Amino acid sequence: MTARMQPEKSARQRGKKAENKQQRARDFETYWKASLEDYVTALSWSADGRILAAGAASGEVLLWTEERSILLRSADSQQGIGTLGFSADGQYLAAAGQQGSVFIWDLTTLDLTALDLTALDLTALNLTTPEPPTAPQPVLVLGNPHCWIDRLTWHPTQPWLAFGVGAQ
Repeated sequence: MTARMQPEKSARQRGKKAENKQQRARDFETYWKASLEDYVTALSWSADGRILAAGAASGEVLLWTEERSILLRSADSQQGIGTLGFSADGQYLAAAGQQGSVFIWDLTTLDLTALDLTALDLTALNLTTPEPPTAPQPVLVLGNPHCWIDRLTWHPTQPWLAFGVGAQ
């Protein structure tokens, strides 16, 4: 067995280490927080980094920007979402999962600037959540009954979507 003793660090070295640790903590600070009906099963950032999409085992699909959250699909315990993807130009979002359907939304029709707190978890603040607005409808639903879709991807320059259809 070998034991090594590290030389004592000077006060200056210890102070610099504390500064670095504080900087790392700032690099990873929480900007916003929200919750879904069930655990998150898919996450995807838009190419420009302005929008985060989340899918849940409950079937929910939610978009977040710095200013707003929008519920695209409400919970449906029979149809969990397992994969999400933004088109390269950011115009479309596709979501799919256990139900076998691919849902595609046109994001250019959504107002992503106004503040909407309907998707945030306000229970800790003892506030009531207002009635959620009607979720935007997908522009296209590609049905593949009795299949499970666990991967999808958009072409990097064309509006083409590829997805794999697997067994249930």
